[in-house]
Amino acid sequence: MKSKFPVKSSLALLSALVFAGTASIAHAQIGTGWSSYSPTMKIHLDDSSGLHTYTWTSYKSVGSPICADYQYTSSSDTHRFRILDNRSNRSEIRLENEYSSGQRQFQGYVKFSSPLDNESLMQIFGSSSGATLTMTRGYASSGGSIRCTGTGGSVTFGSTTIATSCYGVEKRINVIHYQDHYVRWYVNGSEKCEQTDTESGITNYHKFGCYGTLNTGAVTVYWRAVRHYRK
Repeated sequence: MKSKFPVKSSLALLSALVFAGTASIAHAQIGTGWSSYSPTMKIHLDDSSGLHTYTWTSYKSVGSPICADYQYTSSSDTHRFRILDNRSNRSEIRLENEYSSGQRQFQGYVKFSSPLDNESLMQIFGSSSGATLTMTRGYASSGGSIRCTGTGGSVTFGSTTIATSCYGVEKRINVIHYQDHYVRWYVNGSEKCEQTDTESGITNYHKFGCYGTLNTGAVTVYWRAVRHYRK
């Protein structure tokens, strides 16, 4: 039976569907009205001599022998962060995306495996009472879990579990900060937590990777397809 659609029309329809599918993946941020942007990245690594800041490159390490390193693989758009022993407590990307008003959204796919326990995966840096407003942290409990914590402002928040059974499983994380209003966390597109931002007049920026004193052996964190939005 002959198709009732001309070949060119069918190919055009197929191309449109493919494009729509890829567009939805590329622009999967939560909500509407967002504009994507690409802030400058710096590498933060720590060793026994303290914090080191480097211009972004696809690989960097510290220590002899190596105690922490960072690697970016372009073919999979993946950032790998490793802390190899307790001479280090940090392998992170520091984004130069300072802001003091409006909304910012961080999005990425995070994966970590045992034995990671109590390491910061993403931070909203800047607070009048402490270094950070919030952290998104990985824990060993419940087969690997992710919790959001609020550490800044006039109210000290507790810790809310937003995902479990995370070991070896990639999770899409979206963190939306509406400055002076709230911070919201989403896992695989579903809202899991909201904390009120009680501060004002603060400049914030974002960091992601692996940060914290080792409670276990060497740890590795992967962030893939990290994207940034604002409005």
